[in-house]
Formats: sequence, C-alpha cells, structure tokens
Amino acid sequence: MKKIINLTFSHGIILLLSGILFTSSFALKAQSCDANFTYSVGGSANKTVSFTSAGNDTLVQHEWYFGDGTTSVLINPVKTYSNYGTKTIIHLVKKGNICADTFVTNVTLISSVPCNANFTYAVGGSANKTVSFTSASNDTLAQHEWYFGDGTTSALVNPVKTYLNYGNKTIIHIVKKGNICADTF
Repeated sequence: MKKIINLTFSHGIILLLSGILFTSSFALKAQSCDANFTYSVGGSANKTVSFTSAGNDTLVQHEWYFGDGTTSVLINPVKTYSNYGTKTIIHLVKKGNICADTFVTNVTLISSVPCNANFTYAVGGSANKTVSFTSASNDTLAQHEWYFGDGTTSALVNPVKTYLNYGNKTIIHIVKKGNICADTF
C-alpha cells in the first residue's frame, strides 16, 4: 500500500522512496511594484511639492528624481524647488530581483502671483516728449516687451522713451514667464 504525504518545499519535486509517494506543493505569491504616485503643490510661494507613493509595501526601495538634479529615497518625500516651471519627476521602485516599476510625469509650478502687464507713466523731459513707464509687475523672473506706438520697442522692466513728435501713441506692454503665464495691457 502506498502512503501519500504532502510536504511543502521551496521547489516543486515528486519523490518516490520505498513505496511512499512524496509530493511537494507551493504557492507563488504574485509580487508587484507600483511606482505610480500622487502629488500636491503648496507652500507660501507654490514651490513645495508633497509626493505620495501609491505602493504600500515597506520592503520596496524608492528612488525619486525631481527634475532639478536632486533625488530622494524616502517613500513619501517633500521637495521645495528654487524656481518655477515644469519639472519631470521620475519615481523608481524595486524589490530586489522580484519586481521593479517606473513612473514618469511632469509637475508644473506656477507662481502664486500671476503675470501683470499693467503700468503707469509720467510725461516730462525736454518739450514734454519723454515718457517714463513703470511696470506694475514685481516678479523678477518675468520678461517684459514694450511696444511704443512708433515702431520702437524695449525689453526693460521700466523703460524711458523720448518721442520725436507729439500725438496719441498706443502703448502695448506684455509680461510673460516662459509657458507659465502671460498678460498684455
């Protein structure tokens, strides 16, 4: 008579010894790594980003690349950037030789102070043909474009323009910060 005994081994084998049938059985547990994450932007200047990993396995290793040359190995890091713009975030998770996953997304940081192209001006100088323009924008990262209504332009924040003749002039002031914001007055 054969006696069947089930044993669990780290590998699957069937042995037949002295008329006794030994079988092994084991269950493979599916291992998965999930590099997906969520984030929220905040802080007083909208430059702080809190990242939350989607995975909850504490044995998984995390590698974060924040798009500005800095990194972290924390599960849920908080990063404060020095400037605005679009950052490419890479999150890599791995668990030894069992699994690995990578998630990449862009995070755009926008100043809490929008572009403001409004301005004031004062007329004076020689024969009242000199105009001093003062931009309402106090953002030092903004670019300025001035069109003075006579074919001349300036990229200064607060330009001074001397006209050759009298008359009405249509002034256009554009303030922009890359692809973050733009305003025209």
